[in-house]
Amino acid sequence: MYVRLLYLYTGQYGEVNLCEMTTLDSQPSLVGGGNSNTATKLVAVKQLQTSADESTKMDFLREIRIMSKLRHENIVQVRNIQYYTQYYI
Repeated sequence: MYVRLLYLYTGQYGEVNLCEMTTLDSQPSLVGGGNSNTATKLVAVKQLQTSADESTKMDFLREIRIMSKLRHENIVQVRNIQYYTQYYI
């Protein structure tokens, strides 16, 4: 689940927001012994415009493929790609 914290900018393909992502923590719970803990992480979420045509969608996916291969301290690393109509609450 993503919770939007801050609008960052609008780019060529859509909006980018700073979000808090909640995931299941891999560490076992100290109370009850299960894996019911959750962890949060700050992430940038880039959301494609809902009005994007097929050509724009293909360009967006091409950009994701290229960005996912880049490794540099000044470039945000692509960690995940998900298709939703709404990314955050």
